[in-house]
Amino acid sequence: MIPLDNRVLVQRCKPEASVIVLTDADPNQLAVVVAAGPGLLRANGSRRPMGVKVGDVVLIPGAANQFPDWSEGERILITEDDIAGIVTQEAN
Repeated sequence: MIPLDNRVLVQRCKPEASVIVLTDADPNQLAVVVAAGPGLLRANGSRRPMGVKVGDVVLIPGAANQFPDWSEGERILITEDDIAGIVTQEAN
């Protein structure tokens, strides 16, 4: 599947031990980006670049609440606006 505009296909994932989330986020709010659209089409015909890319682990609190029965490995289609942030790993 190739998402259109600013849509993002995400898959729920378990946080790895090496990922530190500096928030009170529920681990069910973490997902990995599987596919991302080309970006939102602006009125002038250009596209706003996407802030996420395939492989990014993202925090999606609103989408996770909309899909409470979302199981690990299941994919959902959300918009980039549903993503609160990209989870990063600290280098040792």
